[in-house]
Amino acid sequence: MRQPIQSLLAVAILLLPPSLTRAATVSVGTGAGCTYATLQAAFDALDGVSGTHTFKLRRETFAVPNGASYDPSVSQGGVFIEGGYVECGDAAPGNGINDVSIIDGSGGAQAPTLRLLVDGRIGTLQIRRTVMQGGDALSTSNAFNGAGGGIAIRGPASVLLGRGTVVRNNQAVRGGGVALIGGLLASTTADRVDFYLDEGASILNNTATNEGGGIYCGGNTVPGAPTFGLRHASIVAIDTIIGFNSAGGLGSAFSCYGTVEGGGGFQPRPRANAAALIIGNTTTGSGSCAAGSGTLDTAIPMGGDGYRPLGAADGENGLLAIANNTGSRPGLCLTASRTIGTDDYPSGQSSFRLQNLVVTGQEGTGTLGLSVGREELRLRVQPSGRNVACTFFEPTPCVSFTNNTASGTAGTGPGASLVDNIGTLELVRASIRNNLARSALLRNYAGQSFVTSSLIVDNRVELAGTGVGSTRSAFEVGGNLYPGSLTVRHTTVLFSTPLDRFVNLAYETSTANVRANIFASTAIPAPANVGGAAPPVNFQREWCGYFQRTDDFATHSVVNDPTSGTFEVIAAGAFSLQPGTFAPGYGLVDWCTKSVADDFYGKPFGSVVYYPGAGPADIGAVENRADVIFADGFERL
Repeated sequence: MRQPIQSLLAVAILLLPPSLTRAATVSVGTGAGCTYATLQAAFDALDGVSGTHTFKLRRETFAVPNGASYDPSVSQGGVFIEGGYVECGDAAPGNGINDVSIIDGSGGAQAPTLRLLVDGRIGTLQIRRTVMQGGDALSTSNAFNGAGGGIAIRGPASVLLGRGTVVRNNQAVRGGGVALIGGLLASTTADRVDFYLDEGASILNNTATNEGGGIYCGGNTVPGAPTFGLRHASIVAIDTIIGFNSAGGLGSAFSCYGTVEGGGGFQPRPRANAAALIIGNTTTGSGSCAAGSGTLDTAIPMGGDGYRPLGAADGENGLLAIANNTGSRPGLCLTASRTIGTDDYPSGQSSFRLQNLVVTGQEGTGTLGLSVGREELRLRVQPSGRNVACTFFEPTPCVSFTNNTASGTAGTGPGASLVDNIGTLELVRASIRNNLARSALLRNYAGQSFVTSSLIVDNRVELAGTGVGSTRSAFEVGGNLYPGSLTVRHTTVLFSTPLDRFVNLAYETSTANVRANIFASTAIPAPANVGGAAPPVNFQREWCGYFQRTDDFATHSVVNDPTSGTFEVIAAGAFSLQPGTFAPGYGLVDWCTKSVADDFYGKPFGSVVYYPGAGPADIGAVENRADVIFADGFERL
C-alpha cells in the first residue's frame, strides 16, 4: 500500500541530520565566549538550517568592506539580529545609547553593507541595536550592487528595523540607505517586501545619485540589460526618523511606487505618542520631492466610508510629521497606484484617509508641503478625533501647515505653493498659518479641492517670476490646460499682507463654491473675492458668509438658504478692521442652515436651534457659544 505523502514527509524530516533542523542562537564577535569571529561566518553557518535563529552581536565594529550577505537556502521561521551585547556571554544587550553593534561597509568592493536575500524563505527578519554604515552600492555592473547602500533586501520578505537600529552614511545609485527589491510592477506576482520602521529606528544621512536617498523600492538599472525598474514594497513607518538624506532624482526621503493588486508604496502608521518623522532631507541636481515620492499603499483594506485608513488610529495622537526638508519641491509628493503590469490607473482604488499630518519648516521652490499628483488619487487629511491633542515639539493642531517658506526673491523664479492638487484633496480642520508662498497658497491645477472648518491666517503670498503668475491668491483653481473646482466650507481666511484676490479661477471653466466662510484682509486695498480667466459667475456664494468686499457681488452666482429662502450676508461695514486683528462688535451667529458637523476644534456647530430641524452655523471656522466669534480678538488657538 502506498503511504500518504504526509507520512513520507514526516519520516524524511526525522531522518535529517539534527544540525539542519534546530533553532540556533549564535554569538558574533572577538571576545570570550563568541561563537563566530565574523558576521559572514555566522551567516554562512546558519543559512542552511531551518528553524528560528538569533544572532547576538558583540558591541563592536564589524568590518565588511565587500558587504555581508545572508542568503538562506531553507525556510526559516524567524531571524533576529540583535546588537549591543557588551560580551558574547551576556544574557541581554546593554541599555545605553552606545550599546550598539556597527556593521561597516567602508572600503573594498562597491556593494551594500548588508544584503538580505530573503526570497520568501524567512517568516520575519528583525534587526535591533545595530548600525549599518559606510556602504557604497555604486556599481553599475550588477543590478543589486547598485541599489541599497546600507541594506539591500530581496523579497518577498517581512523585515523590521527596531530599537537602536540606524542606517546611516551610505551611498548608492538608487536607495542610498535601503533598497527594497520585490517583484517588478510589470510582473503578475507582486513578491512584496514589507519594511517596518518602529521603536525609533532611523534612516539618516544617506545619498543616492538617482532616486531614493533614504529608501528606494527597486534595484538599479544595468546598461544593456532589461530595465530593473520599480518593484513592489511597502514602507510601514510607525515610530521612526527618515532624515537628512539626499537624492539627485525623485524622493530624497523615499521613492516607492506600487500597484492596486500588489500594494506597495508609503504606509504611515504612527503609533500613539510617537511620530513618523521625515526631516531635513534635500534634493540635489534635478531631483525633487525631498519629503518623499510615491504611492500610498493599497495593501490597506478599504474602509466602509470608501477610504483606506492611514496615519494615526482613531482617537490616537500619532503624527506623520514633515519638517525642514529643502530644495526643489521639498514637500511630500503622492500619486495613484496603477493596475499591475499596465499603465492603467483605476478610479476609486487610490482613496485614502490620512489622520494627523504636520508640515512645518519646509523651504524651497515648487511644492512646499503636499502634492496630490494624479486625478485618480483621492486624499482626505483630517484629525484623528474630536478631542485628540497632538504634540510636535510643542502642542500643535493635528492637521497643521506652519512656517513653510518659498526660497529666493519675490518676483523671480517659479511659483511655490504650499499645496498642489491634481486629484481630489480634502483638508478638514486644518491650521494653515505663517507660510510664505509664491503666486498661490493652495493650488489645484485640475481635479477638486475641499477645505472645511479650517483656519487660514497670517500667511503671505508673493509674486512669482514673469510669465509664471501675475497675481497673488489664497486659492488658485485650474491651470493653462485644465479646469478645477474648489469648495470651501466654514473656513476663516484672513490676510494681513497684500493679496490680489482670494480665489483665482485660472482656467475659463474653473469653478468655486463657498459657504459660511470669512474672507477678509487687514491690508489695503482689500483683495477682490475672485478673478482670473473664468467669468465671476463661476464663483458661487451659498447663503451665508462674511466678505470684506461686496462691490462685485452682482457678478457672482448666488444660492439662497434652503430654509429661510434668502441669502444672508453681513455687511463689510459691520466690523472695524484693525491692523492684525478684528475688533468685536457684531454677533456672528449667522442665520443659515449648518452645512458641516464640526468646527475647527471638533466642537459641534449649532448649539441653538433657530430653524425647525436645523441649528445656526457660525461664520468661519470656530463655533462661538457666546455669539460673538471674535470675543478674544480673533479665532486664535
